[in-house]
Amino acid sequence: DATGTATVGSWTLGTVGLNTLTATAAGLPAVTFTATVTDPCATAVAHVIGSTTNGELSPSDCRIGTFVDQYTISVATAGAYVFSHASSVIDAVLLLFSSTRALGERGTNNGLIAGIDDDSPTSTNATIKAFLTAGNYTLSATSYDLETGPYTLSSASASSAITNCEIVFAMPAISMTQTLQ
Repeated sequence: DATGTATVGSWTLGTVGLNTLTATAAGLPAVTFTATVTDPCATAVAHVIGSTTNGELSPSDCRIGTFVDQYTISVATAGAYVFSHASSVIDAVLLLFSSTRALGERGTNNGLIAGIDDDSPTSTNATIKAFLTAGNYTLSATSYDLETGPYTLSSASASSAITNCEIVFAMPAISMTQTLQ
């Protein structure tokens, strides 16, 4: 326009990777804009066992039926571990996969489901107790039905005792001594 301001009706980004838009106007040099498109389903954040991570499910997250945040974990020593996904806002669902690429290619599961929980016995939080071999795993923090909001993800080593008919998942080839109570 007369003030030198140019507007674009819209720019729809294309496939994953670098996208380029070149704007031209009579008598002015061309201007090139670039944007990098990433696939939120192909990224995961590292979570260290024994720590707590704050997260938030949002519409910009990976969406495979519902919104999903993914975390990689590395188990150095075979043993019992507990993972918790807690929120006062969402109905938490937690999945544990046996590889570091659980939902990496638009829903293609590249690992075994090693554990899943949709509501611990007394709340809408999710908890998984699992006997794991040493290796890499993925935690997928999600919600029951497209819910968004903040949550915490925590993990710790756990006792191998099984009490009060609790549900415990076990990886193939794990060798554990358990006490059933």
